[in-house]
Amino acid sequence: MTECGDILPLHERRPVWINQLIDIHEKQSQNDGRRYEYQGKTSECRFKTEKSKSVSAAELIGSRENLRILDIGAARGAFVLMAQEMGHAAQALSIYDYHTDEYPMTKKIRKENYVVGNAERLSNVEGLLNGYDLVISNKTFWLLIDPLGTLEQAYDKILPGGTIAVENFPLGKGVKPAGRDASQLDIETVRDLTIRAGFAEVSISSSQDVGHGANFVDIVATRTSTRLAKSAFSMEYQMNGNSWQYAPIKKNC
Repeated sequence: MTECGDILPLHERRPVWINQLIDIHEKQSQNDGRRYEYQGKTSECRFKTEKSKSVSAAELIGSRENLRILDIGAARGAFVLMAQEMGHAAQALSIYDYHTDEYPMTKKIRKENYVVGNAERLSNVEGLLNGYDLVISNKTFWLLIDPLGTLEQAYDKILPGGTIAVENFPLGKGVKPAGRDASQLDIETVRDLTIRAGFAEVSISSSQDVGHGANFVDIVATRTSTRLAKSAFSMEYQMNGNSWQYAPIKKNC
């Protein structure tokens, strides 16, 4: 039986039909950013933790200086602008280009730090830094075709000692189900995948009920000081009638 270390990362094993769904969604989203991105203020978002507390995006920065920061699904970039003004090397990733004269606040972000690209193909987006001390995402993962494959890529962007915080990661179908049913994801599965990807201090908590027939969790985790091998989630894409789901890969993982 093949060991987990021999498998490719999950997103590199996407079936053709998953990539086709992502392509369709990307084209729609480039014409209308509201299809893919949360329109609220990321700078005000809070991430729930297992101790029934919550931490804000600003609190994740704290008093640290010169951090490399990425906001996935940054939309108009309120958090990135705040972090930039604090002296951090902060970048926004958005599927829709808000860096235009129509959005004067977004224009205050340095052009090289406003990156237009698809988070679902994060490993191939040009213009991003090689790694980050902090990656946040506010109400974006629930809109993705393949949130688990995207989470895997986000984990690989975290430098040793760095932190990731994801709000409303969907265990079920999410807002944009694209044929995905209530997949075989639960808190303990996501926790195990996160630990195997080289993270400690892992907090995965049920977040507020936002409807849409899905269960959501907030993820806050810190990568261990030693960078491990590239993440390869031990899951696969599985057809189930007219829908699909994530399922444990049949390997010795």
